[in-house]
Amino acid sequence: MKKIFLVLFCFILCASAFAMGDNEAKGDRTTTLSLGLWPEESRTADVASMTELKKQFEAKYPDIAVKPAHYKYQPDTFIPMAAAGQVPTIIETWFTEPGKIIDAGYAADISAVLNELGYMTKMNDSVKTMVSRGGKVFAIPRDAYALGLYINLNVYKKAGLLDANGMPKYPKTFDELAKTAKIIKDKTGIPGMMITSKDNVGGWHFTNLAWAFGAEFEKKVNGKWMANLDSPEVIAAMNYVKDLKWKYDVLPESTLLGWGDWIQYFGTDKIGMCFAAADVVGIPVNDYKMDRNAIAIAPIPKGPGGQYSLMGGTIYIFSHTATPAEVIAAFKWLDFTGRLPKIDEESMKNREIDLQAKVDAGEPVGCYPLPVWNDKAYNDSIEQLNRKYANINMDLFKDYYTIAPKTLKAEEPYATQDLYRTLDGVIQVVLGDKNADPAALLKEANDTFQKGFMDKVK
Repeated sequence: MKKIFLVLFCFILCASAFAMGDNEAKGDRTTTLSLGLWPEESRTADVASMTELKKQFEAKYPDIAVKPAHYKYQPDTFIPMAAAGQVPTIIETWFTEPGKIIDAGYAADISAVLNELGYMTKMNDSVKTMVSRGGKVFAIPRDAYALGLYINLNVYKKAGLLDANGMPKYPKTFDELAKTAKIIKDKTGIPGMMITSKDNVGGWHFTNLAWAFGAEFEKKVNGKWMANLDSPEVIAAMNYVKDLKWKYDVLPESTLLGWGDWIQYFGTDKIGMCFAAADVVGIPVNDYKMDRNAIAIAPIPKGPGGQYSLMGGTIYIFSHTATPAEVIAAFKWLDFTGRLPKIDEESMKNREIDLQAKVDAGEPVGCYPLPVWNDKAYNDSIEQLNRKYANINMDLFKDYYTIAPKTLKAEEPYATQDLYRTLDGVIQVVLGDKNADPAALLKEANDTFQKGFMDKVK
């Protein structure tokens, strides 16, 4: 009964709050919006633009106080934080996570707000299914990405792999990737490729590689979900990784490399290629002062089983402890900053503030996210804004944006982060031991993953 009352109250409050004109906003900061979206201090351009947006937002809504509360989602710490009521009003997490957060009861039901604002029907159907339970919606998408092949043009130039126009002669197949990485290593002494292996990043990237070999990590057999980590296709993909290390000798010496490592290695010209998505193109520039014009992104290469681009993304989750007024304040922030499928002068202007801040800081601007809302005008406007402020040569990303959207494949459906962690362990052994047996390792990993996770899928 209490939950029904809260939903109805939220619906009524939402209608009245969004109907209120700017000049009618009243109050003395009666609502505090704990903003987990606040950037970390090292992201100086983002902090500057966010501070300006906070100032303008609070001027428009004098009843709301925005409290910076930077939060970076971590699967192993979120549940304890949520249980203790320490999660900000709104946070970002990955496409793989909403199910367990919702099922644990740590996400607010936002169905009434979405219906009132007309956004329920604009959400991508596959995303809506992912963030729904029992006909109720508990999260909304921020954007989506496709994994691609990052190319360091400084290293490519040293290896003689740029054409007359300065465009990279990037590998179209995984066989060509090994050969290209070998050319880089032989001509420059720099590892041509990086394979990550820890913090779930290795397994995440490996699934995309393995799909190109025809792999399927989870499959339904006679109505029961089964792990499929030891299939011939997965074994072939793991042997390919082994060959990159021990046959071609094109990988970094370290066998324990994760998220921060690819950024450092790529940003300091210590590798030629690695897997990553376009939404993080600014990090090597911001963290290691890499020349923004030394980065290109190509499509993930083809393999014997096809060509796929892993599609993931970011969603907004609203804390289960947030009051209806706090949830509405969070939606007002998203609306104000142009993060909802709406085109008006204010929201688009504030998106431009963010892009201009990045341009002023010398960060790369031009790459745009994959759409997650069924609103062509809005999606086109986001792409056009990014192109308007572009300070990079978009020809270096042309094939990525042409091919990746046609080869999208969603992440594996169950215990996805646990799958990645399991695969990390196998990759670490394969990269660290020349005599490792991928087939035996994957058989053991498959049994462990089945018993630990897939047997629990209903």
